[in-house]
Amino acid sequence: MYIICNTQEQINLAEGPDADLRIEFPLNLDASVRRAMNVQVVSCRDFDARGATIGRDFNAEKAAVRGDFNAENAKIGGDFNAENAAVRGDFNAKSTTIDGDFNARGAMIGRDFIAANVTIGRDFNARGAKIGRDFDAYGAVIGREFYACGATIGRDFSATSAAVRGDFNFANAKIGRRFYVTSLTIGGDFNAARATIGQEISIVGVKIAGKQYHPVNVGVK
Repeated sequence: MYIICNTQEQINLAEGPDADLRIEFPLNLDASVRRAMNVQVVSCRDFDARGATIGRDFNAEKAAVRGDFNAENAKIGGDFNAENAAVRGDFNAKSTTIDGDFNARGAMIGRDFIAANVTIGRDFNARGAKIGRDFDAYGAVIGREFYACGATIGRDFSATSAAVRGDFNFANAKIGRRFYVTSLTIGGDFNAARATIGQEISIVGVKIAGKQYHPVNVGVK
């Protein structure tokens, strides 16, 4: 059962109840959701949960965010689910810690998807996501698999200095400009088969424990 917050005013839940929260149409979620066990986002203009501490799951599945979605430095004890979310601006999960899965499968992000320095206990799933500009996974640490197969990225993808303990799968992805994976450590397979890279690919200093399947379409938009 959720406590429903449907005010049009800014919300500060730093002293919020020890309960589940369902956010409908707020302008901002300010500061941290310190004692919330589950948080569900339905629709809002901007979503601001920087530094939030969420005991279990953060659910933004099919959320409609008309501006930016910001969860920088959040700590999530369960899963972060943004499957099929629609964010017109930036999706910022920089330095977020997620004990479970980070699911952004099928998400539509109008500008940048920022996952730099994110720490994920299990899988990072961005299958079929559509990102208008850049996808930044610099310094990300992923406990199991990274999936971005079939994703569409308008400009650049970067996973410099990142670590994936399982497979790194970018098969059939479409990247408008550059694909950078430098100083990346992969515990499983590296699969970028049939990926389309518009301008440039850089695979430097990558350590791969498993098999390698490199992209075949470079310089094709």
